[in-house]
Amino acid sequence: MKIFINGFGRIGRCVLRAILERNDTNPDLEVVGINDPANWEILAYLLEHDSVHGLLNKEARYSNGKLIIGSLEIPVFNSIKDLKGVGVIIECSGKFLEPKTLENYPLLGAKKVLLSAPFMGEYDEKQYPTLVYGVNHFLYQNQAIVSNASCTTNAIAPICAILDKAFSIKEGMLTTIHSYTSDQKLIDLAHPLDKRRSRAAASNIIPTTTKAALALHKGLPNLKNNMHGH
Repeated sequence: MKIFINGFGRIGRCVLRAILERNDTNPDLEVVGINDPANWEILAYLLEHDSVHGLLNKEARYSNGKLIIGSLEIPVFNSIKDLKGVGVIIECSGKFLEPKTLENYPLLGAKKVLLSAPFMGEYDEKQYPTLVYGVNHFLYQNQAIVSNASCTTNAIAPICAILDKAFSIKEGMLTTIHSYTSDQKLIDLAHPLDKRRSRAAASNIIPTTTKAALALHKGLPNLKNNMHGH
């Protein structure tokens, strides 16, 4: 299957690392392109030197429009103009969350779109399903654009599904302790809307909201009135 990755930040780089690891034993996924507006020499460095996952087992570098990983060469871009021949584009930029903003990818040639975050806005949930593998992936009916929900939803949904099947959940409250993310501040710095998010991420426990419960309801609609989160 031919894969294109849009957005080569935290999630996009993890996706590529996972594909590289899988292909060591089961080489059935071909990354045919990656798009990100950032400097590709720096992105190649960040792929090889990951503060969380450690060193990549192969050298990564950028040269002449390609990301070179060992003997593998992947074309890279700073904008998307053509997706002909792409089986799946994995949208990891965090910029395009409403289904209507993803509809351009099939027009450019991609057969399927997988969003690495929950959908936002108003949309038809049957046309644009939220699928958590192992929980409701069997509901997939060949839709062109699919969300894989969020990291928190992928953590909580399997547990909720098992508990609900075994005991039937009557009432529940979701609380997540989350690592800090790239939209937070490393030092105290004014946030446009939230005083709490103005505090230094690494030095503070910052109470905030989560949309994980909403995404959970998309995957397990029978828990819509039973599981809550803020």
